[in-house]
Amino acid sequence: GEFKFKALEFEQGHPGGPLPEVTLGTLLLSGGPIRGRSLPTQLPAPPPDVQETCIQRAPVIFGGGATGQQTASNVLTAPVQFPINGFLFQYPKPPPGAVLKATAGTCEEWTVINKDVFKHPFHIHVNPFQVISITANDPNYPVPKIDPSVWWDTIMLPSFSTTKIRTRYRSDITGLTVFHCHFLPHEDNGMMSLFELDPKTAP
Repeated sequence: GEFKFKALEFEQGHPGGPLPEVTLGTLLLSGGPIRGRSLPTQLPAPPPDVQETCIQRAPVIFGGGATGQQTASNVLTAPVQFPINGFLFQYPKPPPGAVLKATAGTCEEWTVINKDVFKHPFHIHVNPFQVISITANDPNYPVPKIDPSVWWDTIMLPSFSTTKIRTRYRSDITGLTVFHCHFLPHEDNGMMSLFELDPKTAP
């Protein structure tokens, strides 16, 4: 058989219109069935719901826009850049205030605000999260029905939206990790941030 893997048309918020449907690859399948292998009978249990009172983190702001010098004809010369909390990603020497810090073994509630016309898939490493609410008015991206019991590692931030999430940090994992936009051109133009789980105060 032949199976095509496609990226469907998607309205990203770009002024040029939606991204067209493209074929990413084709899988050609031949031969008989593989026997003698068994599938797992059950999936790993999800983490327990975050029901305790969580620390309220200051809003995390996803932004965007053209930056740089303008020519005499008022044309921007620099590419579009995508900061988080006003910072573009820098490593190994991030500017003061750019690294978010938390305590391992605690839970936090984040308010993630997208102030950009672009949509941004928010992804955080190490720690899955539960989505509490999404508030948006984006005609090209209806807000999905939210089930607070579902655990996510990536959630789409609609244009000009506010998303609230809760996460519980594992007490056995400390150190630096990151969160970022999962559109690579946005990530590569600054939309990633360092996040540190402090081992000194871990239980």
